[in-house]
Amino acid sequence: DAFFTLINISADELDASILMRKNPVLVRALIDYILNENSKFADTACAILSNLSRGKANSELIFNNYFSDNNNNS
Repeated sequence: DAFFTLINISADELDASILMRKNPVLVRALIDYILNENSKFADTACAILSNLSRGKANSELIFNNYFSDNNNNS
C-alpha cells in the first residue's frame, strides 16, 4: 500500500519535490529496489522514480544528488 501511495503522491511535480527534499534517501532506496532481482516491488519503484523525475527541476535534483561526479552518494 505504501508504494501505491507514493505513486500517487509523486505524480504531482511539487509534491514529488517535497517528498525528495523531506526524504533524501528515497531515490537511493527506490534504486536499490529496482536493482534487486528478487524485489517484488521493482516495477512499482520504477513507476515512482518515473514520477519523481517527470519535471525538469526534479530530474536535475535527482541527477545532482545521486548521479553527478561531484557527489559523495554515488
